Amino acid sequence: MRLIFLFLFIPFWVVSQTAPEYLEDFQIYKKALTEYHPSLYRFSSKQQFESTFDAIEKQINENTSPLEFYRMLSKIESLIRESHSYISPSQEILKIIYSSPLFPFEVYVKNNKLLITNTKTNQFRHFIGTEITSINDISIDQIIDLLEHATGMKSAFSNSALLDQLSYNDNFALAYALFIEAPKQFKIEYKANLKSSIISETITGVIPSPKNQELQFPEYPEEKDPPFSFEIKGETALMTITTFAHWIVSADIKDYHDFFQKCFEEIHDKQISSLIIDVRNNRGGEGLLASELLSYIIDQDFTQYKYLKTNTLDYKYINSLPDSKKIKISKRNYIETDFGYYLIRSEILDSIKIKDKFHFEGDVFILQGGGSRSATNSFLALAKTHKAGTLVGTESGGAYEDVDGRKFAQFTLPKSGIKVTFPVFCIKINSWDGDKNKGVIPDIIIEPDIKDILNQKDSQLQFVLDLIAENQYSN
Repeated sequence: MRLIFLFLFIPFWVVSQTAPEYLEDFQIYKKALTEYHPSLYRFSSKQQFESTFDAIEKQINENTSPLEFYRMLSKIESLIRESHSYISPSQEILKIIYSSPLFPFEVYVKNNKLLITNTKTNQFRHFIGTEITSINDISIDQIIDLLEHATGMKSAFSNSALLDQLSYNDNFALAYALFIEAPKQFKIEYKANLKSSIISETITGVIPSPKNQELQFPEYPEEKDPPFSFEIKGETALMTITTFAHWIVSADIKDYHDFFQKCFEEIHDKQISSLIIDVRNNRGGEGLLASELLSYIIDQDFTQYKYLKTNTLDYKYINSLPDSKKIKISKRNYIETDFGYYLIRSEILDSIKIKDKFHFEGDVFILQGGGSRSATNSFLALAKTHKAGTLVGTESGGAYEDVDGRKFAQFTLPKSGIKVTFPVFCIKINSWDGDKNKGVIPDIIIEPDIKDILNQKDSQLQFVLDLIAENQYSN
């Protein structure tokens, strides 16, 4: 029933495409996933995939619209539960969505609560700070459940990354339109405060104003450049790293290394006793940069990954697809087994030595959240495994033992224009003593409340600063 429910709300304005064309795209997508995705059945069984493939193939017909087809593939994608695997709607679909009235609020989504943080029109400013309990008679619990099973914006059996992304800019409004419905009006039920009764009101949607000429979903905040900052207050140092993806900012690998060394040299010279590392909005990047930072605070040499594996070394089919990002692999670096091809020569598998010079021996606190994904999630998993510090915040946006990536299959389905991306390497983090089906759970969970968010108060950072000031916590 869930699958049928998702497809009930199809806007009349989406132009239909002929079934054979979409069937061709479906078959390309199915072949690419089943033959080349390195960990397709990690969180969902082969039987689940096969039954979903069969059901969706039967649903494709001469009346299938572009949006319907995108939703169908998204349903498949949602089974992967690996946030590096995703499909992007065509510009055709996005142009229609962005020119239509959408849910008129920015929201903060957590623990199945939807809190309004901003509005697109002054007419609705009185809603800011309220909690919405339902939209068009669909409870928020149901909406989050529908989105979880309709999109791949998550890792493992954690919604932390999904909720983090829905809480940015127009992402919730876009997701509601893409995966549930796109009405012109919204009947909302809400509570003005915790003690108030539920109020019902019907409001009109608002046409969004995209930040970029090329439309996208989900939207992401612009990366800070430079991607790191450092400050010292008293005997406490605060280091913020907003990305390890050096290729999207002006800093190169050497700049990161120099920054880390300069910071820890200053910490050493000034005899700083407490260090806070903030990676809450760091969506990942180069794992070796994350390990470079870890080598200053961890107590023993370590390896970042247990192994890296791919299904095949032959990517001719993927490379032949439209707009394909060509995959090239040197065969001499791999060994063939019954389970795939394992990388045997790479610096990412080498043991990483801790720093002899400027190694930090004081108290470390690491701020984390749903925005901490990919290589940053690996950093957190290793920090927790080796007890390199006290983790504070909310669950990370990755999986505790797995982070797929390094090289990616990227291509466009020829008829629908849907862009497909998924990793071709399965990577096992060298972590233990955690739940492999969840993200990294912090040692101290601190959930911001709506007042803190509206007042732009960083309650998580303040909590750590208070702990340090009171000398009530030690590693």
